Amino acid sequence: MVIDRFSIEQFTKNIISICFLFLSFSCNKGYHYKYWIFPYHNNLKLDLSSRPDFKIINTDFALDRYHVYYNEHLLTGVDPASFVLLNKEIFKDKNAVYSISTNTEIKMNSPKAWIIVIPLDLKVWTESKTILLKMELADPKSFILLKKGDTITNYGNDNKRLFYEANFLIKTSNEKPEFLNSPLLDLLKIGNHLFYEGEKIDVADAESFQLFDHYAKDNLNCFYLDYRLVKKFTCNVATFQPLRFPNPLDSKIEMDSGYAIDQHHVYWEGTIVQNAIIENFQLISKQDDCVAGGYCGSDGLHRYEGGVAK
Repeated sequence: MVIDRFSIEQFTKNIISICFLFLSFSCNKGYHYKYWIFPYHNNLKLDLSSRPDFKIINTDFALDRYHVYYNEHLLTGVDPASFVLLNKEIFKDKNAVYSISTNTEIKMNSPKAWIIVIPLDLKVWTESKTILLKMELADPKSFILLKKGDTITNYGNDNKRLFYEANFLIKTSNEKPEFLNSPLLDLLKIGNHLFYEGEKIDVADAESFQLFDHYAKDNLNCFYLDYRLVKKFTCNVATFQPLRFPNPLDSKIEMDSGYAIDQHHVYWEGTIVQNAIIENFQLISKQDDCVAGGYCGSDGLHRYEGGVAK
């Protein structure tokens, strides 16, 4: 096997970057108090002589009588008196709703970083850029982030519009947003629309849509929902059923496996498992016989792992 210089260089840079990030995050504490009295940002003690009524909101945000700060970046135009933090990236005041994030890039002077041994003259540092976006269409008076149970999601609503993170999705009228029942996935239904991870599911019929867990179906098709994608596939809707297994943390709760069956086929994550015997197919439930719950199955003739016959 030939390992070229540039492969080694990239590998070395990746290792250095990971180590640097680990050290940075382990050392940086954001805003905090030392001895319950002295305010700091990371390792820097803050001078409050020009910051009356200074208050730490969390590790990223602080404010005083005149300003709001994000990791010591002054947020120009944001009103501290009406400031409300909605989650770690979205906040509002009396004037607008905002989204904020930080892009951090690792830099290094690496004329010799292609060799395995880290050079003595190597310097590593970060350059950060704070990005503040005003959500122009959002009404700050009525804007809220939607909850799924007790958990705040990335969906927002101001009674007239639906948002995901900082992105406008659709106009709404009197439709009430509703999260479909899934312990793992945030799938939102509002009126005749379905949204998954902020993307509209145009391939599904919202009225007949039935969510199992990772599997779902409507009156025409079946679907497999990965953590970012929705895969539509043809099935026998009337007989389609995911195969479920007990949650390893709570045996009273069942979860979708990667397998499902209908009258004609066995499926793995929405793809037909070729030649599997439907009538005999079942999950291998013993943990000692499979690397993970819901990953292995058998039809009496073959053992399957991840939908592949072994």
